[in-house]
Amino acid sequence: MGDEEHAAGVPVAAHGREALRQAFDHIIEQIAYHHSEDLERCWNIILDVTGRRQQYAKLDSWMEKRINKMPWLSPTRLAGEARYYCKMPSEMKPFLIALARRVKTRVRIRGFRERLAADVALGRADAHKETE
Repeated sequence: MGDEEHAAGVPVAAHGREALRQAFDHIIEQIAYHHSEDLERCWNIILDVTGRRQQYAKLDSWMEKRINKMPWLSPTRLAGEARYYCKMPSEMKPFLIALARRVKTRVRIRGFRERLAADVALGRADAHKETE
């Protein structure tokens, strides 16, 4: 089973970062061999996407910590605070509001799942169904 490969040449049983690195190297190799004129464009797209994600990872983490400490904050207020502390221009506020909404939803759903798991562990998961 270790020698099986997908059509793209990536091992089937490969997992994790090493597999991702191998797949990425294989894709770049194919682009370089067959479409060398597109290689620079592909690299620019990849760097743009990954750089953008890394750029806002700190802000995302800060917002998540802030929501955990003060869950009553609205996404608009959270975005305003982030804009103030990071000294961002006002044009960034719509993006920051959308980011704050995603963060708040993620934190809220994570809390719901944790409470549900605790209820299941304590045998209280069907407490609301007993009224039927």
